[in-house]
Amino acid sequence: MTQIRGTAGYHLSGNQNHFGGSSRPDATADTSPLDAIRQQTSKLEDLLDTMAEPLKPYLPVIGRFLIVVTFIEDALRIVTQWSDQLTYLHDYRHSESPPPHNPQHTKDRKLYETKLTKPPPQKSRAV
Repeated sequence: MTQIRGTAGYHLSGNQNHFGGSSRPDATADTSPLDAIRQQTSKLEDLLDTMAEPLKPYLPVIGRFLIVVTFIEDALRIVTQWSDQLTYLHDYRHSESPPPHNPQHTKDRKLYETKLTKPPPQKSRAV
């Protein structure tokens, strides 16, 4: 399985003179350490591609499974460590009870409850 790497198929080889530099082949004969690293990583990537080829059809299923397992693990951790979380809130955050989810929601709820307990104002009708 060969893929285009590095120049992404734009044919930017050392032989072409696009920027006004020397177009002699001996001028581009020096290889930089970066080119050597690119060659080695390309070989390593090809090796990993051939090793991972049998798993590729199953990767979406494996990914979905891991996401679901992560949510299940979080739910179990919250349930099993609830007392630890309350201890943290009490000792380090100096809270007597867990904070409300949304402070604005608490204000809105109190306003709504006061409106429910007050009788509606009576409108006088002028005849």
